[in-house]
Amino acid sequence: NLIPKLKIAILHSQINAHDSEEIMLEFAKGNYQVLLCTSIVESGIHLPNANTIIIDNAQNFGLADLHQLRGRVGRGKKEGFCYFL
Repeated sequence: NLIPKLKIAILHSQINAHDSEEIMLEFAKGNYQVLLCTSIVESGIHLPNANTIIIDNAQNFGLADLHQLRGRVGRGKKEGFCYFL
C-alpha cells in the first residue's frame, strides 16, 4: 500500500442510492480522507470539509459542468483547490 493510513472511498453511478448515501455520510464524518468518484458529485452535494477536487480528462467536460464540479470544494472554512488534468 503506497499510503497505508489514507482511507479512500469510491463512489459512482453503479452503486445503489442507499450505499451511496452511506459512503457520503462516512466521508462527511471524516472516516475517509479521499473520495474517488465520477461526476456523480456534480450537483446536490454539500461537503464543507472537502477542499480539493482533481478532474481527470477535463477537456471532455463542458464549461458549465466544470464550474459545477469546482463548486463542490471550498465551501467551508478551508480554501478550495481545483485541478484540471
